Amino acid sequence: MMHQSRRFCNNLSANTLSSISVKICFSKYQLKHGK
Repeated sequence: MMHQSRRFCNNLSANTLSSISVKICFSKYQLKHGK
């Protein structure tokens, strides 16, 4: 599950090139999936 969210956020980071946005995405992803 963690690997999946990581890959998902990495795709976004490719566009934004910002590690901060990845962290935000990561927490949002976990909230979305209730983990």
